[in-house]
Amino acid sequence: MSPNDPNQGWGDEYFTPEQVSLHSDGQHRHTGLLRLSARRLPEIKSTNRGDKLFVSGKIESKVDIDGTPSCNDMYPGFTYGMIEIRCKLPKGRNGVWPTFWFLSSHTEIDVIDNLKPEPDRVIQSGVIDWRKTLPNDSTAHVGKGAILGKPNGPSLSASFNTYSAVWTPTKVSFFFNGRHLYDVADSAVATHPCAGMLLATLQMKNYDETVIRAHMDIDYIRILKPHDNNYALSYTKDADELDKVLRSDFPNVSPATGALVVNPMMPEKEVFYRGKDDELYHALRQGKHWQVESLHRLTNLQQEDYLVQGNLSFEPRQGVILYQGRNGRTQLFNFNTSWHHTELPVNEL
Repeated sequence: MSPNDPNQGWGDEYFTPEQVSLHSDGQHRHTGLLRLSARRLPEIKSTNRGDKLFVSGKIESKVDIDGTPSCNDMYPGFTYGMIEIRCKLPKGRNGVWPTFWFLSSHTEIDVIDNLKPEPDRVIQSGVIDWRKTLPNDSTAHVGKGAILGKPNGPSLSASFNTYSAVWTPTKVSFFFNGRHLYDVADSAVATHPCAGMLLATLQMKNYDETVIRAHMDIDYIRILKPHDNNYALSYTKDADELDKVLRSDFPNVSPATGALVVNPMMPEKEVFYRGKDDELYHALRQGKHWQVESLHRLTNLQQEDYLVQGNLSFEPRQGVILYQGRNGRTQLFNFNTSWHHTELPVNEL
């Protein structure tokens, strides 16, 4: 391998085409899935990027998609738009490192970057500005992201899910199964209009010597652009339709706008809504039925000041539900073995 060989990988793996395959999904005769496979090598392979203990698979885009110039002549490809993958992540083992990301000479957008002890129970994502380093550390580049956990329900290796990022000149927005997770504003981490490529890789780290094999199945990868490059358009996908369906399950939900939100990590399993009595309700699906409880009653909130007046919002990074109470102050509920209520000070609004 040459020192600049891109197949050497970013972990303890190197990539070969043989680890990328097409196979049947077992359901449709004329369609299939793309599989990235990793396996432990019988002996260590020495390279210019260190010793490699695994051989694995990756795919990457190679073509000029929208005519955007490539900065430093590094990568042909595109800038801006929505990038999305529908995939089934590898089963959770420490060191198994599934990724889906955009890379240019100046910007990196990680839609999936799950180097975690349970890679099928989290979504790690974020944005990196490769042109700017931290003031106190010239080796660390400016970046911002989030690690969102999925401790309950089926793991991300049990079924296919969609992971998306919408990149515009003003921000990068992240979505899971069409539900908005969070934004990284360009003022926080700058992105640059340099053409870049998409990569999906199954990287590996030797954190667990019992890990012998892993695989990641991909249904599709898409790049979408808005009409006339109008990046002011909103991206909601099927989220609004899901809200309509869920409203029909809860006859006591308030008709007010913003009265229902879901946990985007499991949008059909956990719902918060404002009741017609202006109390906050939590609904958790148990099989075919919903377990519904009033968080006001669970936490013994009896003052009218704490009843819901404004829109509900769910913050997936902290796992908290927020709304404006009748007293005009922000009310917060969070779960830590049991539900807790906090009224935020005015300077924290």
